[in-house]
Amino acid sequence: LGSSARPRTDRALGASVMPSSDQWRWQKHRFIACAFAFVSGYVDIFSVSRWRVFVTMMSGNAIFMGRVLFGNEPSHGEPHKLSYYFVVIASFLLGSISFLCAERKFPNRGASIVALPFTSMMLALEVIAISGLIDPLTKTYSVLVLGYTPLFGILSSATLNGRLGTTTTMATGHLLSLGNLLVKRVLDGPLSLADWRKTCMSMQILLWIILGATVGAEVQSRVAKDTRGHGALTWVAPAMLVLFFAHDHLSKPRSVVKALQRRRRMETADSNQREGDQKAGFIQADVHVPRHEFDNDDDEEEE
Repeated sequence: LGSSARPRTDRALGASVMPSSDQWRWQKHRFIACAFAFVSGYVDIFSVSRWRVFVTMMSGNAIFMGRVLFGNEPSHGEPHKLSYYFVVIASFLLGSISFLCAERKFPNRGASIVALPFTSMMLALEVIAISGLIDPLTKTYSVLVLGYTPLFGILSSATLNGRLGTTTTMATGHLLSLGNLLVKRVLDGPLSLADWRKTCMSMQILLWIILGATVGAEVQSRVAKDTRGHGALTWVAPAMLVLFFAHDHLSKPRSVVKALQRRRRMETADSNQREGDQKAGFIQADVHVPRHEFDNDDDEEEE
């Protein structure tokens, strides 16, 4: 009876209720990656309309830099000089380096720690933009992008070097991954579980980047007061901070979460144990033979 009740308890704990199960971890990874991808697509719509640069990825800015290498012509759609793009790329690199240094000192906590000052700065700059204190046509306004870019340097470095192990701001890498997996499926047969999850992750990140850009364009054209969308990024800073905390949780669950998980597992184990004990008690009750029957058998033998 004991051996039959115990495996049922373990299976219940492992497959149905344990928050740290493999399937549950995969769902968390996918949700956080898609959320980051949505934010990236959304933000770039406004960064391009405000400053004519990208804040989530530097490939486009590197191309813009090469375009004005021998001088810029504002009338030809080249509003910035070479030095401007160089500083924007440097600020992105600053965010990445900040994360790596924080991660060395505070393992599995770097993103959430270093993101706090940068999200605060981004929120403050968005409030300034809403207030209209800075004229969008001045050079001071064009410098505001430096308060946004480092946060996405943190994002790119954290997602690529952390538990997600993938970028959530660029589509090129995911397109290459999908092509590789497609060839593998055709030539080598069915994909493994790990490869199938990579395929799902790449497809969903691509879709959420596009969805974020679509929503950003709709907000810009229908909701925002002007094409620069002042105020449309107010929610991004707190949302990014929450996502960075969730990202760090993937590597090392926080003490509060671990305590809740431990308590839930203990309660479930106790409940299953009581259920097993009750079933065992009912079985014993069914096979119980009254003592007086044995006494009658002994009397018959003596006679």
